[in-house]
Amino acid sequence: MESKRKVQYEVIRKKGKRRLTIRITNDARVLVCAPLRYPLGDLHTFVEAHQDWIEHNLQRVRNLPAPLPPHTYGPGDRFLLLGEELVLEIQEKSIRSRAQAHVEGSRLIVAAYHPTKTSVQRAIAEFYTTYGENLYREAVGRWLEVLQLAPRFQPNSITMVNYPTRMGCCTKDRRLRFATRSLMLPKDLIEYLALHEVAHMVHFNHGKEFKALLTTGLPDWRERQKAMTVLRNQTSRL
Repeated sequence: MESKRKVQYEVIRKKGKRRLTIRITNDARVLVCAPLRYPLGDLHTFVEAHQDWIEHNLQRVRNLPAPLPPHTYGPGDRFLLLGEELVLEIQEKSIRSRAQAHVEGSRLIVAAYHPTKTSVQRAIAEFYTTYGENLYREAVGRWLEVLQLAPRFQPNSITMVNYPTRMGCCTKDRRLRFATRSLMLPKDLIEYLALHEVAHMVHFNHGKEFKALLTTGLPDWRERQKAMTVLRNQTSRL
């Protein structure tokens, strides 16, 4: 649909919804969520009343850092690791064995016997998973020590997960899970993400005590949180 000032928007009607809401997606679409029988004329009036807010946030989303091009998993493909760009180099092995990936400087090198797109993609995924588990184990261990948390707050596991939107998760039984794509973030933001999930093992909410614990570890955690939001398009896919 279209407003009088020519802003395109989509209407999503939901059963049980009580009021109108507007959301700007990461790809700069305007979504208006409405109750099932909400009058169309009133909906248009609502959108018009929020036109300035919509235009401001559309511009903000358009100014976000763009993601890398879709991966080809061929030579010259580009990846991000800790905020740094890596260029894929494929080396063919003479001995039949499982493809493996490692980093040398600004190169992400995959060594494979008769490399295929599938084998290269799998090797890169395994590299990021192993790298991430080691990185987050170290970061979580540091925060446990810095915050002087009791042994009962030790995590039961730390794993990497292909979350499409969220960056991390802490379950009630203290299992920490981090998005594989979070490894695209700069190191200082990964430190904040590790602290965030460690704090959830103590306070399973986002209340005052939770935020106070974040401040104890990182007084600038709010700035780091905002920086993660700014990079959400750049880290939208691995």
